[in-house]
Amino acid sequence: MRHALLALLVLFALVGCASGTVAPGDGPAAEPTEFVEGDGPYETEEPTDEPTLDDGETPPQVASFEEKFIYDDGLEIEVTKISQKRLGEYPSTSDDSGKEGDAYDLLTIRVKNGTRARVNLSVTTTLTYGPDGEEAPQVFSNTTADMDSKVIPGKARTGSFGFVVPAKYRNDVVLEFQPDWDHDSAIFSGSIK
Repeated sequence: MRHALLALLVLFALVGCASGTVAPGDGPAAEPTEFVEGDGPYETEEPTDEPTLDDGETPPQVASFEEKFIYDDGLEIEVTKISQKRLGEYPSTSDDSGKEGDAYDLLTIRVKNGTRARVNLSVTTTLTYGPDGEEAPQVFSNTTADMDSKVIPGKARTGSFGFVVPAKYRNDVVLEFQPDWDHDSAIFSGSIK
């Protein structure tokens, strides 16, 4: 009975989540990209219909690591800093093979409450890499922070999350950051170099 209730709550959260958009951010390498007509294999015509998935749903919005992910209700998510660190003497990762001196990436994420109501953060993060979307082990250390808290309108909360990403895949990373039960995951894709 408990499992059925939990499954129903998860389904309700996924169906009733707020959608989002993508906007320029103040992230770690915020540089505009310009496309010049006739410069490469780019389509110059605007699509007439919004693309849809097989089941009729619109595909999720995806931001680059230099953009903000803004939900329809005004909640904003952005990656403000990316740095590379080394595991300390007593590494703590979700991968048992991690050892002192191994490199990991530390992503600092800012959540700004642009809504009219208090947001109760209950954050989950997943980072995948490479062509097969392998899940990166998470790092737990004094440089990472727990973001679960309440944020009133107009205020923000910042936290850092560490992940072990092989060097050859640092150009092909997807971060899914779900701020709470009321919003879909903010998705960031691209390079973290």
